Amino acid sequence: MAPGATPGDDAGGIVTVSFNSVTLSGRHEAFCRDAHSGHATRTYYIVGQYGNLQPVRSVPGRRLATVANPIIGLGAGIRRQSTAGQAAEAIRQAVLSGRLPPGTPLRETAVAAELGVSRSTLREAARTLESEGLVRYQMNRGIVVADVTGPDVTDIYAARVSVELTAADALTRHRDPVVYQKLAELVDQIERAFEQGDTIAALDGDRLFHATLVAAAGSPRLRRFHEQLQQEQRLALALAERSRRELGRTTDDHRQLLDALHGSPEEARAELTAHLRAGAAELRRLLDLLAHRNEGETPRG
Repeated sequence: MAPGATPGDDAGGIVTVSFNSVTLSGRHEAFCRDAHSGHATRTYYIVGQYGNLQPVRSVPGRRLATVANPIIGLGAGIRRQSTAGQAAEAIRQAVLSGRLPPGTPLRETAVAAELGVSRSTLREAARTLESEGLVRYQMNRGIVVADVTGPDVTDIYAARVSVELTAADALTRHRDPVVYQKLAELVDQIERAFEQGDTIAALDGDRLFHATLVAAAGSPRLRRFHEQLQQEQRLALALAERSRRELGRTTDDHRQLLDALHGSPEEARAELTAHLRAGAAELRRLLDLLAHRNEGETPRG
């Protein structure tokens, strides 16, 4: 018997065997010796309904029924992060941290040289960032960091209010302690990041707080919509975090929001609405501040 092979009952041409197998063309194959005759037989293992391996012995004169292994090829699309992915991440972090403010042109030659990638790779990275709403292509300017306009802010936060109020209603109805614990941990993260001036960590905590709240609704469709919305609002959220420093804000209000979510549904809805409206108003103030600053820096001819 081959090492690692253990014969079992012979029933209808099927021999139950466990073995150290190899995979050949989507089937598992091994050699073992028949439990009764002692002759070597070739045993094919096919994948059963639940992913288990079912051994089938090849018998002369009988057709061997096999099925393709359903897990073969599943890893074909999995790979290490591409160079374009790494370039996109470097630019993404620079945009979200405020290092590259809205309207900044990303000159292909200069940025590609700085990142050590080709211009075609940079364009691929830019397409990814464009789909996230972080950069845009402009005529005669090429790739630029996206601007957030007043109408963008209004639309983003109107959508957030609609989605998150539904989630708050669900949470104050079922009162899941696991959700409340997760929200409390995220409030701690946001406050620590805010104290340390870590914009990216604060953004991440804010994003996860509201995503956790929406997940509490238990609606996959609502959750998917909110995830798409978060992709579109990432730049706006980055500007909001920067505005807390530029406009002199010294505290964060997520703990106050969490306290309200522990209260009545009416208290939760009121505080969440106020929280999101304050965020929208703050972002609009920042846009005005940036616009006035840019006007002051514009050289006069």
